[in-house]
Amino acid sequence: MEESELFKYYSLSECSDPDLILKKLDKLKKDDKIIYSFDTYEETVIIKDLELTDSDITKLVKLFEKNDVLPNYDYTDDHFKDDDYSDFEDDDYDF
Repeated sequence: MEESELFKYYSLSECSDPDLILKKLDKLKKDDKIIYSFDTYEETVIIKDLELTDSDITKLVKLFEKNDVLPNYDYTDDHFKDDDYSDFEDDDYDF
């Protein structure tokens, strides 16, 4: 069996069935195999592997591939630290 690699960030922007993906991630989270969060603005899932077996990873990666869930290589942990909207946080700014 070919070894699959689980990435930390996955984009759901092209996903054919996001509900299916989130349900699967919820199940893995409930089983204490992963921790995950979902950035709704960027449509990105952030996954941390806790106890996934090689078989779990292979099945998850295949599910992702089948549903057009792609690794998001541009996303980082400090994604929102230097956003372009920080100028609008000034309370004296009138719209």
